[in-house]
Amino acid sequence: MQPNDAIKTVNQIFALRQFWCEQRTAIAISLCLMTGSIATCVYAQLSIPCIAFVASAVGISSYFTWYMTRLIYWRFGRGIKIGIAYDGFAVRLIEWIRLVDSFYELFEKNGITRRVALRRIDFKEVRDHENAKKFLEKWKFKCIVTCQHSEKKAAPQGDEWKFSTTLPMGSTFEEFLEVLARNMAGFTVPINPTDSTVDQLERHASNIFEYLLFLVGRLAYLRQDFETSDVLLETLDERFAGRGRKTNQPPRVDIRFWLACTQARDSFYYPSNPPRAEDLSRAIERCDVAIQKYGSEFALLVNAQARNLFYAFRLSEARDMTRALLRKREILPELPLHTALLNVAALSLLLEDFEQCVSDFREFQLSTNLHAFGIQLVDFADFARDYGYEAAVLMQVKYREGFGIAVDDELEAAFNAWCVEKNVPESLKTIQLR
Repeated sequence: MQPNDAIKTVNQIFALRQFWCEQRTAIAISLCLMTGSIATCVYAQLSIPCIAFVASAVGISSYFTWYMTRLIYWRFGRGIKIGIAYDGFAVRLIEWIRLVDSFYELFEKNGITRRVALRRIDFKEVRDHENAKKFLEKWKFKCIVTCQHSEKKAAPQGDEWKFSTTLPMGSTFEEFLEVLARNMAGFTVPINPTDSTVDQLERHASNIFEYLLFLVGRLAYLRQDFETSDVLLETLDERFAGRGRKTNQPPRVDIRFWLACTQARDSFYYPSNPPRAEDLSRAIERCDVAIQKYGSEFALLVNAQARNLFYAFRLSEARDMTRALLRKREILPELPLHTALLNVAALSLLLEDFEQCVSDFREFQLSTNLHAFGIQLVDFADFARDYGYEAAVLMQVKYREGFGIAVDDELEAAFNAWCVEKNVPESLKTIQLR
């Protein structure tokens, strides 16, 4: 047996296992049973009409049983229901059982089979995007994945993989597909034709398994099934770590990003709708755990925690952690950096550290401007003052001026009264934010 022949046996992972889903399977089974029933009737010396009746009844009942079994199989499933179709070039049947066992053994670990319902689909049913979309809507799948495996003789590895994904319509899912496409190369580790048959089969099973882990983990996050998302993505991250993939390399960087978002999920909310006190405490605890694991990689966790502490009236802690983040500003992405600069200026204001506030706002303006965040800053300033921070009146006035919004007389009077009461320095009172 040649090495490339062993590679081809991957087609049996679904070619045989999904064969029963095809209509031709039902017809073949029905014909076999009808032939058997005819032979039995002939042996029993029944009349021709009786033979015809028995054969027809057996054929129809077997087809109906197949149809109902397939309907139940596709319609129902525990957890997230994923359809998967497989299409490959001609192969031999040798070793296919070993591949199937390897694939399903991977899913049995970490309780994944309790969270994901994999359903094999005849490739003809989803041969193009339109057919896949109709099939997804008809049978209520959350996602359909098509794995195509074609021979590529010019390549050293001798084969080529192509994954395509069909999801429900919507902008959220379009963004998700962009992330998926960017990481596609990370899930198709080339097969070395000089490896043993067992190694090649296990690598093929691993390719499909890791792709599905990432796909279903992200879908679970979008469905707010965070426990499932955490289990699947943690499993995937550990597998990449075991292969020596660095945390800043795709697809591992995206895997860890969504793990961080999953674990700090309670910290992402609309600014004017913070959690209740007990929920906020839980959000702070979870975000602390996420920061310990992923804070050095994703600055948004620190910014999210600073906002949590703001709502918990723990301003000094929020400013200290934000300043610690800014000490690494040369490696921070643009948006987290700008957010941290604005946050630390606002925190200095609310702590009534006015001289530092002027310095922080000037540093912010050297980096970016208010328009990078949008008009919602005005809404946040209004909410912050209503939340109990009187010093937010300065943000109300300066943010409005920065966006060219008129400041009404009542707000202007409140601002001037606060400046007099707190003895606000002229440098802060007259600062211009743009």
